[in-house]
Amino acid sequence: MKSEKADEPKPEKAKDTRSDSDLGHDIERVRDELAQTLDALEYKLDLRARGQEYLEATKRRLAKQWDDNPLLVGGIAAGGVLALAGALVGGVVLARRGR
Repeated sequence: MKSEKADEPKPEKAKDTRSDSDLGHDIERVRDELAQTLDALEYKLDLRARGQEYLEATKRRLAKQWDDNPLLVGGIAAGGVLALAGALVGGVVLARRGR
């Protein structure tokens, strides 16, 4: 059982009228586009580099915030240290109660 499409004539391909020079330029352009695409994919998939960029950006934001308002940054840091100390002390107390 043949399909109807098998009986239909295939459309002819348009003849490529580009010169050798034009083809060479097109090939170079496509290679450049492919290289850019591969570079973009490599960048997106390199999690270590992305993490480093995030860390550097965070350091810059903190440094700017420190320059703008050092008291606020100091207070936030002190609060973080107190919260960590409280969590550690709470963990030790709970561990000793369980004995």
